[in-house]
Amino acid sequence: MTRPAGAVTSHDVPATSRLARSTRPPRFPDRSPLLPAAAAFAVGIVVDRHFSFPPVGLFLLALLSTIAAVTLWRSKWPGTLCLVAALATLGALRHHQVWTLRGPEDLSRIDLVDDTPVRLVGVVESPVDVRRSEESPDTPAWMWVDRSSFNLRAERLVGNQIVPTSGLVRVDVSGHLPPIEIGDRIEVLGHIRIPGEPRDPEGFDLRLWLKSQGIDRAIVVGHPEGVVRLGSAVTLRHRLSRVRHSLRSRSEQVLTQNLGPDVRAVGTSLLLGTRAGLTNEIRDAFIDSGTMHLLAISGLHVAILAGLVLAVCRLSGTSSTWTVLIVVSTLWGYALVTDLRPPVLRSVVLGCLAVLALAGARQVSGPNLLAGTAFLLLLWNPGDLFDLGAQLSFLAVGAILWSTKLIAAWRRSHSPDPLAPESTHWYRAWKWMRDKSAEGYVVTAAIWLFTLPLTLAWFHLFAPIGFLVNVILVPFSGPLLTAGFATLGVGLLAPSLAWIPATAYDFCLRVLMFVVHGAAHTPFANVPTPGPAAWQLAVFYGLLFAAIVVPRTLWKRRLWLSLGIAVVVMLGLAVRPRTAADLVVSFLDVGHGGAVLFEFPGGQTALFDAGSFGRGDAAGETIQRALETRRITGLDALILSHADADHYNAAASLLQRFPVGVVYVSQAFPDMTQRSVSRLCETVVGEQLPLRIIQAGDAMMLRGECTLDVLHPSGGFRDRLDNAHSIVLRARFAGRTVLVTGDVEKSGVRALLETHPPGRIDVFQAPHHGGRMSNTTDLARWALPRYVVACNRDDTVLPHLKNVYADADRILTSASHGTVTATIRRNGEIELATTRGNLP
Repeated sequence: MTRPAGAVTSHDVPATSRLARSTRPPRFPDRSPLLPAAAAFAVGIVVDRHFSFPPVGLFLLALLSTIAAVTLWRSKWPGTLCLVAALATLGALRHHQVWTLRGPEDLSRIDLVDDTPVRLVGVVESPVDVRRSEESPDTPAWMWVDRSSFNLRAERLVGNQIVPTSGLVRVDVSGHLPPIEIGDRIEVLGHIRIPGEPRDPEGFDLRLWLKSQGIDRAIVVGHPEGVVRLGSAVTLRHRLSRVRHSLRSRSEQVLTQNLGPDVRAVGTSLLLGTRAGLTNEIRDAFIDSGTMHLLAISGLHVAILAGLVLAVCRLSGTSSTWTVLIVVSTLWGYALVTDLRPPVLRSVVLGCLAVLALAGARQVSGPNLLAGTAFLLLLWNPGDLFDLGAQLSFLAVGAILWSTKLIAAWRRSHSPDPLAPESTHWYRAWKWMRDKSAEGYVVTAAIWLFTLPLTLAWFHLFAPIGFLVNVILVPFSGPLLTAGFATLGVGLLAPSLAWIPATAYDFCLRVLMFVVHGAAHTPFANVPTPGPAAWQLAVFYGLLFAAIVVPRTLWKRRLWLSLGIAVVVMLGLAVRPRTAADLVVSFLDVGHGGAVLFEFPGGQTALFDAGSFGRGDAAGETIQRALETRRITGLDALILSHADADHYNAAASLLQRFPVGVVYVSQAFPDMTQRSVSRLCETVVGEQLPLRIIQAGDAMMLRGECTLDVLHPSGGFRDRLDNAHSIVLRARFAGRTVLVTGDVEKSGVRALLETHPPGRIDVFQAPHHGGRMSNTTDLARWALPRYVVACNRDDTVLPHLKNVYADADRILTSASHGTVTATIRRNGEIELATTRGNLP
């Protein structure tokens, strides 16, 4: 019996399915032997960072474990465990070599105390980096000075006798240096600086950042004339560094000459990683919109650059071998121009390994390539393991690899039916756009899953708008970066024609900034969020890693369920209501300034002063971190004692980032002749906040049994000094008294003593940072303080305070003790805690 034409039997379908399956792209192998190897090496680095082991012991352990691994290589588990132990020990050894070992003549081994004048001769090892000053109303004019920094390889200390020395030193100079280049031998006259732990535990740790570069000492030079060029000591390494720096300078010049001034800084940062020209406003816009990662050079940059080079090679008919060489050379050249930053190195090494594998027609595993890249980078610089940029970079790539595997599995399960009727062009176009958008959101969700806990722990900011915007901006980055690389390439080869691609790059940058600013100012675009603790991060990433690598389906489901439960628990701990049964008063360490945080028993919060002598944004960052670590998402009141900049120059930025219920000032505060005061008042009006005048006799409504009242100034008080008008607040709880005084002095102190009877103050803020004019014996007899806290930058006032407040139990200063926190329990017990030093 013959079949009708076009008829299909049941036996034809399996054959068609087999044919369809045979045309699918092969799956990457699941075996990734480099993954446990890189993990073992990283564990060794972590162990050596936190524990001190003698290098001889580490070397013997590495040797014995290596011999055991070679001997037992035929035994599966014993040989594997010995190999893992050998790799972990090698990781500890490599980290110990970079982090701890120093030569006998290293500058860090010479007995020099901090701030010692030194005269040092050495060779310049890095290009001079000029940091432009930010001329903002919140920064005093005397700080509007550019600073120049570079690394110096020490050779000898010059003094009464010449002392041979070695080691890498960071030199920081006020002003612009005369022309010096890498390889020049110079003499530096300045003061030694020994980097210490950060004053704020949550702040930037300069000591660790310098140590990760092999730098243990710094020298501060007050004037460019303190740096004198003696001659040249150029080696081949210095010549190569000069070529690299020259190429980077020419690249920056190309972008500067061909981009508009309002997008120039973003365009340079996007391609070269230079962030010196980025203003705080631009940085905040990218952070608030959840798009800060676009300014970090990553795998997207490298992939687009490699694609452009491949396209040029294809069009020019270049052979496969030469194409691979050109691509690899271009990628490494780009890494050198961008100063070999860890995320760039990760992208370039991974890209080169992938290109070489594909050129050899080898089937490669994404996780294996990523693990191999991590191993090579950690071998080069073990400190990159603790670099946030490197961590986020690897997590993002891991998320992309994992999500693409999910997308590939979904595509296989939803492959089109070959027997289905043909659809229209419009339907196919709509379906393609729908599928690509869905895939984009899947990849974005995976990246968020992998990186969000870490970003919350560091930045304490959740930007949900970024989830929507990034799906648009990531594809847009293709033409944006293509135009940028074309501008660089044409500008370096034919400068007169650079304006052609630069026009497209300039336009794309303006579109980018329009979207970023719009997203940043969208209501509820971002929410200040307490970040997870270190142990929570360890639990989360441990479960995530196990859920991905465990092969068995049953255990996978259990691990994903455990991860979901862990996320819910962590979110619950982060957003749980803040319970307050005690009065907590924290004198924040903002240097010579003021910032006293009140956490009242009823759950209300208030900040007394917000500023520092110098950069207001630095004090603002300290206050912001303090609020975030205490899970405070808003303030009920901001009280500014008086119109001295070191007590309010962080208030404007704080009002823009944190919800505040009301701003209280004294009647003398609104002095519009001061530009910074005028700006602050404009910010208060712009944020639609009430601005209220308070005076002696006013009391603030608080829940619970705590009271807060104003002791000074009265409504009729007048004086020509701002400090005399400083607000003095008194808080009472459980029979204890806390008094904060701002900068009250002279006639203000006399008025305070005349209008209020003496009484014992349990926690007393020494007025005017412990200055002599404010802290008098009359004030000491009136207050009879038990604990005295002075908010200052140095302890020069400490002898005077000990003399005046001789009967005080303890005198604490922010210079010696950092942030001082006084907790008054309901039973009247007072507990003191500090972030630096020990309680006397």
